[in-house]
Amino acid sequence: MATKAEQKKRILKRVQEWAGNSHDALVWYESERIASLGCTPSQAVDDGHYEALMAYLDAIAIGGFA
Repeated sequence: MATKAEQKKRILKRVQEWAGNSHDALVWYESERIASLGCTPSQAVDDGHYEALMAYLDAIAIGGFA
């Protein structure tokens, strides 16, 4: 099982392309509220919902809506 720091790193790497740069990816991670999760990505990882967040990102990557 990956640590929370490793999970954060994986998520930031994944969304950096969409966000445009590492700074904006971090801002997204810390502040974007994801309605389907009821929290920010950072809170999701802290609360043990990494897999749900990754499933959300998978859905977005194939054209799903937030």
